[in-house]
Amino acid sequence: MKIKTIILIFSLTVAGFFTACSEWTEPESLTIDNPSIETENAALYQQYLENLRNYKKTNHQIVIGWFDNREKIPNSRAVHLEALPDKVDIVTLLHGDDLAGFEIAEMEAIRRDKGTKTIYTVNYEAFRQDIEDRNAEIEQQNKDGQEAADAAGTTYVPIPLIDLAAELPEFIDRQLSLLDKYGYDGLSIHFVGKYILPDDERPAMQALQDVLFGKLQTVMNAHAGKLFIFEGAPQNVYNKELLQAFRYIVLRTEKITDMQILTETVQRTLSISGVPSGNLIVCASALSTDNTDTGTGNITAADGTTKNAITEIAHWVKTPDFFTKAGLGIYRINDDYYNAEQDYKFTREAIEIMNPSSKN
Repeated sequence: MKIKTIILIFSLTVAGFFTACSEWTEPESLTIDNPSIETENAALYQQYLENLRNYKKTNHQIVIGWFDNREKIPNSRAVHLEALPDKVDIVTLLHGDDLAGFEIAEMEAIRRDKGTKTIYTVNYEAFRQDIEDRNAEIEQQNKDGQEAADAAGTTYVPIPLIDLAAELPEFIDRQLSLLDKYGYDGLSIHFVGKYILPDDERPAMQALQDVLFGKLQTVMNAHAGKLFIFEGAPQNVYNKELLQAFRYIVLRTEKITDMQILTETVQRTLSISGVPSGNLIVCASALSTDNTDTGTGNITAADGTTKNAITEIAHWVKTPDFFTKAGLGIYRINDDYYNAEQDYKFTREAIEIMNPSSKN
């Protein structure tokens, strides 16, 4: 009996122990309350948003952010449009198609609440580069195939190259259709082209530009209330009158590593007859998230020291000149989210430099 009693007591103790462990490993979820102005004073927050929207309607030096939205799993605040500093005026998605549900919802939210416009980039340059890369592969295949045929004494039929001019209409139509598909506030066309071409190549470039800007102009005329931006090399557009239709002309200067070269690039561009000078925006790049990349996002200042490109170019934008500096573009702006001191540290500092205020 004693042995049975001991065994019974031991069994109940062990059962109780495991039951307690089970309850301990499955705790009740707790809601953590993080007080914010939205919850503590909703009326004050709504007033703030109204002031923010009104601010964006004023004449000020704007901030445009090129946002890398390849990541469709929102596992970090850096992939969220809502995490951008409130005073960013325009965000340009680098990947305009295949938007996730959360992206569409946040586009609508920042437009409604903060007056932030979301557009996307129609990247002609990436399209052109892709075809050139594919043609290089085809040429190598043809070379290898011909050598093999010569060695075997057989005939080789070359693979035809991809005709960029033939592919362009479908590409541009598909890209322009995204404007209505996702309800964007506008778009940006990225075009560099070439300024100096041999006489025999100029007609082909003219034909390409006629298709590209012809289709774009049709869409612009049909969407008069939308925002259209040109980014790239405006001096290489043959019909300079087309540039007058764009709200901003953006020089993609984010790879320039010296302020003197930046100034010379702008001056050289504006020296070309027909290039608008009243709505110019230059670009800086956010610091790279790759720790081994120490060049991206830094620039050599006039005194020879290395400084953050975003804030240094913001000072340059703030300084008056013979042309209108409409604002600052920040390429891959969401890389600036990652900072030990504050998210979007340098973007916020740039906004404060160009448009000083108590909050940004």
